Amino acid sequence: HGLAATPEGAAVADAGGNTILLVNGEGSISTVAVLPVSMQPAPPDPEAEPDPDAEPPMIPMDPVPTSVALGDDGALYVGQLTGFPFPAGGSAILRVVAGEEPTVYADGFTNVIDVEFGTDGTLYVLELAHEGLLSAGEGGPPMGGLWKVPAGGGAAELLISDGLPMPGGMAVAEDGTVYVSTCTGCPPGAGGLVSIQS
Repeated sequence: HGLAATPEGAAVADAGGNTILLVNGEGSISTVAVLPVSMQPAPPDPEAEPDPDAEPPMIPMDPVPTSVALGDDGALYVGQLTGFPFPAGGSAILRVVAGEEPTVYADGFTNVIDVEFGTDGTLYVLELAHEGLLSAGEGGPPMGGLWKVPAGGGAAELLISDGLPMPGGMAVAEDGTVYVSTCTGCPPGAGGLVSIQS
């Protein structure tokens, strides 16, 4: 789903396989990392009688990597869409180094669709649906969200959510302007490009 150029070849976020792959110049494919499945509470059954004392059953949730960016430190930074039940705040940015277990670089995001570094090392994180894929927008598609994480890590800051209907991708200019494509799930002709000063 996502690609990043590295000195060794193209890093690929394989959303279906929950893996990060490397494709070298000869076309050989190797696995850099297999991302872990996590357990999440199942959403309530709308047809069942609620039991306030019952613990919700736990179900496996796939990480669903959708994006990958190469950091100045040579590591890969991977954004997760996550699978069902798409919990709000359940997406993380994972730092991936070949031969090591992935570690969490930043978390608290929802349905991440793209990650990109700015020239100053700031990591920009784009959410497909800020409130989650199971939340419907009022008369339209759900709104995404754009965050920034300071260089080297730290607390993420939400830059914007309103005005980003189901964004699909972004690019960061040298001056820090972030360009975001919108309306990936809208009717033909409804998409657009938004510029955001960070």
